[in-house]
Amino acid sequence: MNTKIKNTSSKGQRIARAAAEYAYSGRAYKHFTDIYQAYKKPSTAKVNAWYYCKNLCKSMNGYDLVITAAGCQVFSVVFKFKERGTGRPCYAYITRDYNRFCYAD
Repeated sequence: MNTKIKNTSSKGQRIARAAAEYAYSGRAYKHFTDIYQAYKKPSTAKVNAWYYCKNLCKSMNGYDLVITAAGCQVFSVVFKFKERGTGRPCYAYITRDYNRFCYAD
């Protein structure tokens, strides 16, 4: 997993925004706020990934961390945070392959 959140392209921003808006709009089928809600018996790798996401959220003073998709092999999460320096509201979208963010305003 990546250790930083990047805002690398307009495509990345669109992906992050779509995932975040879906998660927070209430249209999502379920919101999981813990790995044990999403999986009855998560693997050690899933638990470690969950704690990575929680620690990343905490390190960025993030909030509203939710699991947006939970498949048999992988899951993704979204959380909100304020950009350091500017204070602009942002969404972070974390998957196994990349960490992205977009501005929420």
